[in-house]
Amino acid sequence: MECIYCKQNIPDNAKFCPFCTQQIRCIECNEPLFPNAKVCINCGKALNIEVNANMNTIEFSETKNSRSFKACFTDTVGGSIGEAIGLIINDKLPVKNTFKSKTQISASLLPHNSSEGENIDTVEVVDDELEQLNQVFKNSNGKTSLQETRLKAKSKRDAGIRLTLLFMYYQYKLGIEEVQRIDLTKILRDASLEDSNWRTWLNNNNLVGVKEDKVELKAPGRDAAKEFLLEVLNPEIEDKWKLGTSRTSKRGKKKESNDETEI
Repeated sequence: MECIYCKQNIPDNAKFCPFCTQQIRCIECNEPLFPNAKVCINCGKALNIEVNANMNTIEFSETKNSRSFKACFTDTVGGSIGEAIGLIINDKLPVKNTFKSKTQISASLLPHNSSEGENIDTVEVVDDELEQLNQVFKNSNGKTSLQETRLKAKSKRDAGIRLTLLFMYYQYKLGIEEVQRIDLTKILRDASLEDSNWRTWLNNNNLVGVKEDKVELKAPGRDAAKEFLLEVLNPEIEDKWKLGTSRTSKRGKKKESNDETEI
């Protein structure tokens, strides 16, 4: 059904809109309400409801290893908009870190006349990918460094691509969509992967967008980063090319493996 106020699509059984927070059905008889109605036309219940400030709150919070969404509702409100909240969670989380600090939405945004003795339901969602990325990178005082050097790469070029996408995906999960190119170059240089071949790839691929002094991870790049992340954390996958090493031919000359990821 469509909210009579903000026109957003909401579950048919919702009594409150989770987007604009307006009451759209009578709590007593479930009759649809007219916009800005003072009473229910079916049962006559008055709709000027006061809110208990200790009930019906929504919180977003962030720790070093996770981001979470916590909603506290009375039984009545929880039953009314629980399905809609589930849709919001599935659509919004996990995504980029929009909320930098703990934020609470006022209970006045969720009109409800709560009664004593009602239970409060709590929902919490943790971003598993951010926890996994925290196993690969270390973020200290706003500076990111590589702590998992087993990138499961097949060559130096492959390692450079993997580190680029994983680093940028980590920044993306922290809420940074556009990364300073100097920061990307630094982490590649620290891993001895920044060279002319890598710079050529960076400027000629469909996974990363380059905008002067900034770089942005495109949707295909995020998909590739997710696959690389699973491989990095999979102990059954062999780490064929280790950082700081190269393959040596029979003549004793160093050369790169031709076994690379096609990107």
